[in-house]
Amino acid sequence: GQRPEALDPAWAAQQVRRDDRFIAESDGPTPGKSYGSALSYDPLDNPRRDNLSDAAREIGINEHAWAKVGEAYLVHSINALDADGLPSLAHNYAKPGEQDHSHFGYHFAAVVLGSEDGRHQITLENFARRAHVASIVKSAVARNLRHATPDGFHKLHEAIGGELESARRSAAGEAQVKRLERHLALADALARAVDAREARNASTEGSPERVAADAAYEKAVKVAEARMKQASELAKGSDLWHFRMFSQRPGESMHEVSADLLTNEPSAEANPLTSVIVHGHRLPQVDIGFREGSRQISREEGRKLNYVAELATRTGLWNHHNGLPLPRITVTGRGNARRPTLGGVLPEAARQRAEAVHGELRDRLDRYLINYQHGIAQRRLTAADFPVAVSTEHPTPGGDREQGRRTTVAVHDPRPEDTTAGTTTTPPSSEAAPRAPRAPQRQHRTAEQPPQPTDSPSAHPHHLATAPAPAPAPQPASAPPSSYRSERLTIGGVEFADGSAELTGGQRETVHRLAAEVAWASVANT
Repeated sequence: GQRPEALDPAWAAQQVRRDDRFIAESDGPTPGKSYGSALSYDPLDNPRRDNLSDAAREIGINEHAWAKVGEAYLVHSINALDADGLPSLAHNYAKPGEQDHSHFGYHFAAVVLGSEDGRHQITLENFARRAHVASIVKSAVARNLRHATPDGFHKLHEAIGGELESARRSAAGEAQVKRLERHLALADALARAVDAREARNASTEGSPERVAADAAYEKAVKVAEARMKQASELAKGSDLWHFRMFSQRPGESMHEVSADLLTNEPSAEANPLTSVIVHGHRLPQVDIGFREGSRQISREEGRKLNYVAELATRTGLWNHHNGLPLPRITVTGRGNARRPTLGGVLPEAARQRAEAVHGELRDRLDRYLINYQHGIAQRRLTAADFPVAVSTEHPTPGGDREQGRRTTVAVHDPRPEDTTAGTTTTPPSSEAAPRAPRAPQRQHRTAEQPPQPTDSPSAHPHHLATAPAPAPAPQPASAPPSSYRSERLTIGGVEFADGSAELTGGQRETVHRLAAEVAWASVANT
């Protein structure tokens, strides 16, 4: 086709967004022949390959795809039409000399380690081995049937049976007994298959007896294959993870190694297209439940917040490193009980629960951000960077009271069409604005300078928020990385009632917030 004028990652992302199918099946485009032949080195002087490589460089795919730690590669086979006009992956046009065979539709490889110079990396991978295992089992059964005699299998069956009886009488371990039982079942199945083969060979070719004998033999062989798989104790495919190493040197990228275009060996994928993908396209929304009259988050519900905080952390860091806005978090509190105030009706329980969830989520975000950014030299993100909207909601009159005690936490990571790298979004006034990077300040606020006033939550009983941060000063591009400087002075105290030594929920939240600040400062300054 004609080369687009603006060929860049934004153009590529726009093309992907055009496909609104929830699951990509065989009803999509089938450019495998034209695309695969453009990849091919047959002929060696293939100008289409150079054009495709130039386009791949512009959008970061194939040999120009380079995933970072935490990202992954997707090697995807591209369908072509077969002789009947149906989508097929049997023929690999990228290697026209390769015999048609079954290819994988896709393969994933997660980058788990990178070198300090950023030019080498190690991936963690796995792939479906069902067909491979079936081939090994079928070959083992065929070899046994080819070299053994009926008398030999019957003797083997008797020997294993005797060993099994001895193991049971001597109170052998359960694992040993189970293993012998599987071997006995295999010997029995192989003996029956040999007997069925002998009966088939004794029948007349083309007779009804031969047809029945053929069916009986095929059934006996399948049973023997099943028993062989059980007795072989092969490792599960889901346990056979392995590592591979790639580099930015010619011929050593994920795409070039997987496509394997310069050898005669069969390739795993047909007409392969390699791209970088990232986890987290389905961000969570969870409900935090409260017991009746409670404002405290239980341990079970706290695990849900851990899940939300970790996914928000991973998504936020990836967005930050790629110049995209941080995900937006909403916390919506609910409560069944209401008390009258001068301004109307205030859902006190909903407000307190929303504040409790917001505080716990903020602390968890800080902890995950500290862990995920350990050892990073550049400026680190904190929970204060994430825009958060906290609000309350009136439950439906006469509705489920348990639902009315839930606080909903949702993470939003929109990808509007006009979003490009380097742009940021300005949150509305109801949100806690993210703290943007600031240039190192030459003068610091003294203790006598009071902090800027913020809106009191009580002034907006149905929508709680932190005031937006002031616009940051521009930071010179060449400014060296500075040590951690807190942009907020955290002052907190915990007061106890006379004779009390137990922390309440609010006091515990204060301690957690202070601890997160101290931990963040200590790690950032090391």
